[in-house]
Amino acid sequence: MKRMMFALVLLGTSAIGAHAQVDPGGYFFVPAVAGQRHSSLTASAVIDIAPDSNSGMTPRPAFRARNRLVIDSASFCIQPTAPGGVAFGIVKVVAGGTPVSLYVALNKLVDTTNNTETWIGNFSTALSADPGTSIGLVVYRDALGVPSSGHYTLIGHYVPAP
Repeated sequence: MKRMMFALVLLGTSAIGAHAQVDPGGYFFVPAVAGQRHSSLTASAVIDIAPDSNSGMTPRPAFRARNRLVIDSASFCIQPTAPGGVAFGIVKVVAGGTPVSLYVALNKLVDTTNNTETWIGNFSTALSADPGTSIGLVVYRDALGVPSSGHYTLIGHYVPAP
């Protein structure tokens, strides 16, 4: 007898301050069979942001058509930025045929020697993406004037599509 484990995957959340709005139709269960092999995804890259731009984006190529991708965690770092602004990261996926954006709050670290700021943050909520779609990663900052680099790292795994 095979043992079954179930994972709850949250598809549609958007954070506003300390509150989260959840789409009640955005849940589904992904069965995971004990001992079943899942291939993993680990990706990391830099997103350059020009001095006069407030964002940078990179799309990941479309992934396997017969597999759903579950993003287990993502982290972002934007450095340096001019002081006094706000920065955040966004993970964009297609879930259940609907575009979904997960906004990742970043924490500010101030470098008083160079008068710049670095913003770092991560999330570890499973986010699912439809088979054959791509992932978009965006870093945003509203204090301009300094060329910046946005770094991201994704960790996830593929599960068979239903």
